[in-house]
Amino acid sequence: MFNKKELDTIQEQLAAIQLRLQNIEDDVKGQREKQEEFTQEVIGNQVRIKDELTDIKSASDSAIKEFCSHVEDIEQTKVKFDKALSTFSLLQRKLEDTLFQKLNKAMSEEMRKLYTQTKSYVEIKKDVERAIMTMSKINQSVVELDEISKAIGSADVNLSQFMDKVNYEDRHKVQLLRENETLKKLVSNMRKKQ
Repeated sequence: MFNKKELDTIQEQLAAIQLRLQNIEDDVKGQREKQEEFTQEVIGNQVRIKDELTDIKSASDSAIKEFCSHVEDIEQTKVKFDKALSTFSLLQRKLEDTLFQKLNKAMSEEMRKLYTQTKSYVEIKKDVERAIMTMSKINQSVVELDEISKAIGSADVNLSQFMDKVNYEDRHKVQLLRENETLKKLVSNMRKKQ
């Protein structure tokens, strides 16, 4: 059937094929080991990624919960602030109204006092003007009396009556001067009170 040479050739070819098969088997085995290592690495990475995702989800849930808590706190604070601001605005308006009313009342009282004092000053001024006119008349009377007394030097009796009248007018003049001084003091005191 086959001769030795052919058999040797076939055996060599078979040995070469076996060697190739062995090499292929070794390559496949190496590839399987690499694939298993890669699969184990992928599985390890999956587990690590899953753990990290779980941690991230947990941290995210915690952050969202804390954020929602802060949002609620902020909303409550906003409500409290709005309420406080409303109360403050109301108090400010009341204070402004109260101050306006008190200021208006105080100004009205001061205007009334000023009107009363002005009225008193006008009346005092009239009294002072009358006193000045009376004093002027007295001065004229004294001058006239003086001229008359010079003219009638010889008539002692008339002079004595005249002197009595002059003395009377002088006392009256002194009294009017005192009244004038009193009125001036009164006017001065009233001005100081203003």
